[in-house]
Amino acid sequence: MKFISPKIHAYLDYLVASILIFAPWIFGFTMRGPETWIPFLVGLTTLTYSIFTRFKDEHFGIISLRIHVVLDIILGIFLCLSPWIANFSEIPAIP
Repeated sequence: MKFISPKIHAYLDYLVASILIFAPWIFGFTMRGPETWIPFLVGLTTLTYSIFTRFKDEHFGIISLRIHVVLDIILGIFLCLSPWIANFSEIPAIP
């Protein structure tokens, strides 16, 4: 069962990746610690595997959409748990 079309998923991936890459500066938590580089790296990773995903008419279709969704889930869980994994959960505004 598909919730959204692959084309919409691709657009949302690029949007979310861009937001994550620039989130530390957009939301003002540029403390040069893990709270800055974790969203940046997750966004960069998302952008990279989105470029290589076979959505429909992608030129670099190396990764299947099924694997792409699994990577989305893994990175989403990591991003949610990152304040506790990287020990910056005590700063209330950042998580």
